[in-house]
Amino acid sequence: MCPPHWPYLWSFAAPPVVRNDQYDTAAQSKSRHIPVEVFQAIMKWVPPLEVLKFRRLSRFANACLTDPYLAYLNLSLFVEPLSNRLSQRSRMNEVHVHWPTPLDRIWNRFPQSFQAVYADLALVGMTALLLSDSKMGGQIPSLIGRVNTLLYLALDNCKLEGTIPAEIGHLKALKHLNLSKNMLSGGIPDELGDCESLERIYLGNNKFTGSIPSVLGRLVKLKHICLSHNQLSGALPEELAALANIYWFDVSSNQIHREYSKRLEDNQALVRLLQEQRFYPAR
Repeated sequence: MCPPHWPYLWSFAAPPVVRNDQYDTAAQSKSRHIPVEVFQAIMKWVPPLEVLKFRRLSRFANACLTDPYLAYLNLSLFVEPLSNRLSQRSRMNEVHVHWPTPLDRIWNRFPQSFQAVYADLALVGMTALLLSDSKMGGQIPSLIGRVNTLLYLALDNCKLEGTIPAEIGHLKALKHLNLSKNMLSGGIPDELGDCESLERIYLGNNKFTGSIPSVLGRLVKLKHICLSHNQLSGALPEELAALANIYWFDVSSNQIHREYSKRLEDNQALVRLLQEQRFYPAR
């Protein structure tokens, strides 16, 4: 014999076809008969790619399915820990690379509670997150800062929008950052200057505005900087003279002033790269 509330639970798995103005009212009326714990216990078995679709049923369903506790219950069943996904060869090397899963490609579009749990379960400890050309869309989640073991972050050509989150500055070990060929906008965050291990930065072919942050001069390990094909303006900061290891510097196709400070002449390697792009010293 079915328990008295079973019909109401079944209605969430197979909701009736009703008009939009009736749908939320009908679902919420039924949901009053369902204990939160029971609803979450059932929904934790639904694959994460499907479970979030049920948020649209009602405010009750949305609150249950965006709860951090439900996120942990659900993802812990369907997400394989990073340690299991790494090959034996990867475990032996410094760089932990794995084949990206479908969830890796869309986790940035989850509710924040799911993003946080996913980062903790599947990404923390990872040293290389390589999702180039994945067309994942959405924005760079601020929770990327949790994965502070990253050495390589490649999200180029992923149809990303929005800004670079300030939490990028938490990635102290990051050596390689590639966010090129997206639709990212806003300014280049000053927090990027906190990524003290950076050797390569590729931000070209986006919609960045504002000036080049002077804090990039702190990144003395930098060898490659590509900021081309953006909408950057202003003068080249004098602090870039400190980039003693610079080998490639591309700021072409922006609105940056063509004159550069004489202080930059202390860095002859940088001056040669600038002159190749038709920059000239201030008089």
